[in-house]
Amino acid sequence: MSVDDKGWIIMTDRVLKNNKIKAMVFDMDGTLLDTEHQYIEGYLKLAQERGLNMDKKFPYTCMGLPREMVRKRYRDTFGEDFDFDGFRAEMINRVHTLWQNEGIAVKPGVAEFLDYCDNNGILCAVATSTTRESAEMMLKTTNLFDRFGAVVCGDEIENGKPNPDIFIAAAKRLGVNPRDCGGAEDSRSGITAVHRAEMTAFFVIDTLNADDEIKTTADFVCADMFEVMNLVDKINKNI
Repeated sequence: MSVDDKGWIIMTDRVLKNNKIKAMVFDMDGTLLDTEHQYIEGYLKLAQERGLNMDKKFPYTCMGLPREMVRKRYRDTFGEDFDFDGFRAEMINRVHTLWQNEGIAVKPGVAEFLDYCDNNGILCAVATSTTRESAEMMLKTTNLFDRFGAVVCGDEIENGKPNPDIFIAAAKRLGVNPRDCGGAEDSRSGITAVHRAEMTAFFVIDTLNADDEIKTTADFVCADMFEVMNLVDKINKNI
């Protein structure tokens, strides 16, 4: 493992031995769309309003996980009788109202990277823990939906992140071997899923910084999608 002079690119020997990247599979919230901080702030604010003693770090532990696992974490923390579904529905309603008023922001470099992929024959897919209904709404609202050859959602996969199933399914729908894919993620569970799928794992910093565990799991840690694009270009040109 080595770190470049910027201090946030981590490369492992596995990447150097990898095949050409023929496809990219992207997480959605926090990776393609600048929405993760809105979820976190929404959960914390609603918890405060309801008198719940929620640690500020708690929402981060739920990032990228399938809903059933998140429900279990909430009930383990706040009791078996905690109305997670009602709590989540209220928070989602607030976030959707915010998006209707202010729109949904696309992360820097996403449009440019998708253009690069189009111009270089790299297929693209989305692998998100979000439900099909919500994911399609969000991707269509931001005019991104038609840019992907496949969109795989959390309610379509039995074993969610950190299991690799959703990334493997996305690669299969594109017709590409997972080992020939790159996977971009911003959560701990997500980057673990990419790694377990044997894809080249790009961790993109959003609300969560890269700690030692993430640096060990990811092949690269990047500041933004521009950096992922540059690394993919470098990898492919060096093979």
